[in-house]
Amino acid sequence: MSSSAINVKGSLGRDALRNQISNASFASWDSGNTFAIGAVKNAIPRRYSTSNNWSVRYGAGEAGSTSDLLTVDKRPHAVGESAVGGNPNYFLSINKGKITKASDPNNTGDFVLALEQRIPNVRLLQNNSVTLSFYAKGASADAKLGVGLRQVFGEAGVADEFGLGANASSTIFIPGQEVVLGTDWKRHTLQFNVPSISGKFVGNSGDNYTQLDFYLQAGTTIANENDLVAAVDYAGSTVDFSNVQLETGVDVSEFENIHQNFAIQQMVGPRIVGSAAGLCTRASTSVEGALGMSYDGVTHASMPAGATLFINLNDSSTITGDNIRRFGSFFDNEPLASPIFIVSPTFSEHDAVAVNTPIQDIICTASNTTDRRVLAVKSSVNVGTTNTENRPFNIFAIQLGEVGSDILFNPQLFGEPGCGGGKEWCESTGECVDPNDIFPCPQSNG
Repeated sequence: MSSSAINVKGSLGRDALRNQISNASFASWDSGNTFAIGAVKNAIPRRYSTSNNWSVRYGAGEAGSTSDLLTVDKRPHAVGESAVGGNPNYFLSINKGKITKASDPNNTGDFVLALEQRIPNVRLLQNNSVTLSFYAKGASADAKLGVGLRQVFGEAGVADEFGLGANASSTIFIPGQEVVLGTDWKRHTLQFNVPSISGKFVGNSGDNYTQLDFYLQAGTTIANENDLVAAVDYAGSTVDFSNVQLETGVDVSEFENIHQNFAIQQMVGPRIVGSAAGLCTRASTSVEGALGMSYDGVTHASMPAGATLFINLNDSSTITGDNIRRFGSFFDNEPLASPIFIVSPTFSEHDAVAVNTPIQDIICTASNTTDRRVLAVKSSVNVGTTNTENRPFNIFAIQLGEVGSDILFNPQLFGEPGCGGGKEWCESTGECVDPNDIFPCPQSNG
């Protein structure tokens, strides 16, 4: 009697979404089932969107180069297909498009034809060994395919409140590899070491990501710049791709296609990457004003019913000021979903506009602003018309990341962590401290 083992990888926590590739089985084609990209001549390589989250980078690159017609198509697997695991319905087919230069038979130059996907957030896979697996076949038995990864750090922008984002590091090309395709479907498995980004700068402008590249053709110049094994010649007229998987670790797992199930994606996909909760008494009358706040005494004279106040959810690092507990930051430039806000109904003596005026119930509403770090709050009643104090808001906010966008899930978000070693959790500083230290946990006066 044979024995079997249950592979539980992917069933626990983050590993439930171990495949970092979106639209991994090429099932989603919202913009059409075929893309006639055409021929290029003397063209700088550019990106063409194809199947959802996949694009083709294509260009002759230099004078004297040209190509035949290039198309990218959605194709169905044969019913009962057994050579490709996971029982997919469709695959992506790249047809023709070979770039040639009559005076350059040795494939030098900066021309390129590549299928690529950008995996949001350059932090996601850094300092990890990753395993790439995919099915592919070509039009000839000797067709070669170059495969590479790169880390892109966005673009320099305006520094945030922590002084970050004003600079962006140059793209890092991870040493590429090469596979030989056959005319039948075959699963290829490659491993890459993604370097740490310690000491690098992630810009506040533009996207930052890790990019996967499949090179059908690349001239010597591109091969050298992108750290490929060698120039890649397009040896056939067609290359087909199916079931692409990129996962952390050195073990290859069965293909996971959970990203195609929208209900499951919505249920388990988002990561909590920031949380803020507490009583906030300081606000501004503008988004810009809120971003400039340090929670050290900003006040607002009055708040008529229906007026809007803006609150910066990135709490001060000091123990003075409002007691919003800073477990994570709220970003406006990351590939994140909209934050979820809960502002509890409350009442306060601040609603008494005159002596002997009864305390009124306050119904607060909250919404997004143009900056995800800032919360807009409205009240249903007049506030503070005879004093200079702000309304106290009871706030709870969580920042969710899109599927695959961030690994910075903090298991200490809700509740005090187990410190161990005789240490105790200090809420004021957000860390474990020794109660016998000369300077124990300070008390917040917020």
